[in-house]
Order: sequence, then C-alpha cells, then structure tokens
Amino acid sequence: MATLRCEDINSLIDAVAQSEAVYLGIVAAAREGIESGRLVELRISPAVKATARFAYVTLAGRTEAPVMRLFRRFANDRLLD
Repeated sequence: MATLRCEDINSLIDAVAQSEAVYLGIVAAAREGIESGRLVELRISPAVKATARFAYVTLAGRTEAPVMRLFRRFANDRLLD
C-alpha cells in the first residue's frame, strides 16, 4: 500500500486514472472521470451503510502529527485481511 498526498485533488485523480491505484475519496471530485469512462466506481457488496463521516487531512510538505505513528500501529495491529 502506498499513500500519495497532494494539495491538488485533480492531480491525485489524474494519478489514479493513469495507474491501477484505488481512489478513496469524495465521489464529486472523481465524477467527471467516472462520467467520461476514465475511472470506474468499484461497487461493494454488501453496500457500506456507514453514516460516520471523518477524515484525517494533512497538507503536503507539513510535518506529520506525532500521534499518527501510534494510530498507524493501532491500525496495522487490527485491520487485517
């Protein structure tokens, strides 16, 4: 798994369109790519019925918050295939 961070959402969408990456983000930002056929929405079955809305947003070139090291360890220990 790799993470690409950028302050320009359009360049992230372009990177997804030119690779085998999976974009996990706001559908509205990818809508033009979906409608033009450059991107394909991956349907999940059963559909996710989550109602929580949260995100951890960082700016490119900024120092990562120290708590993220702990969060990554927590996620790696618990989020398994």
